[in-house]
Parts: sequence; structure tokens; C-alpha cells
Amino acid sequence: MENHTGTWLDMGSREKSHETGKRAIATYIVDHILRPGMVIALDAGTTCAVLAKEIARRRIPVSIITHSFYAAASLTPVLDVIKLCVIGGMYNTVSGSLYGEDQAEICRNLRADLFFMGADAVSPESGVTIT
Repeated sequence: MENHTGTWLDMGSREKSHETGKRAIATYIVDHILRPGMVIALDAGTTCAVLAKEIARRRIPVSIITHSFYAAASLTPVLDVIKLCVIGGMYNTVSGSLYGEDQAEICRNLRADLFFMGADAVSPESGVTIT
């Protein structure tokens, strides 16, 4: 197995990678896990962005906390149904996320029913990799 540590693909390339699987994950979550009124925290990453698009497409009335620019942008057309909390900061062009020193303090005061976390890689030897 090749080691791609330090190599980042742009969001466009990552969105197209495993596209069918990402849609299947999003569909499963909205069909079987999400319930109206829940508070959902979404990590940055393309699978979470696809989930945000599916939530918006189905107009599921949930509250969403995210630092993902792409997830937030997908949800803005349905703000009449969805409550959106975007944790701000500087924009990372590679990950499509917002980051900053104040985020940890902001997150200490937030509560969610579910957290969907993106992973950069999964290995039988090393487990889940998050960068």
C-alpha cells in the first residue's frame, strides 16, 4: 500500500472519488438515522458535503453545526427549514473547511445528537487517519 501522507487532492477530485458510495452513505443516513428536530454536527469533507446536499434536497428539518464551507453552501437554499450554525475562521482551500484558534472554545458550548466525521484514510494496521 502506498503512503500518501502530505498529499492532498482538491475538493473537485475528492468529490468525484467514490461518488456512488458517498451518495449511498448519505441516503442511508437520511433514510434510517436522521429524525426531524435533531442537532447534527458535520465535519468537513466530501462525504459530509454530500450528506448536507441530501438533507437539503429532502428538506429535513434539523439543526446543523459545521465548519465545512461546502456543507454550509449546500444548506443555504433551505434555511427556511434547516437551522445552520457555521463555525467560522480562516478558509482552507484544500479541505473546504474553516479553521481557527477560537473554534475549540466555541465547540465546547455546542451540543449535537449526532456527529458525522470524515476520515482521510482507513488502514487495517493504523486504523482511521484524520488530518
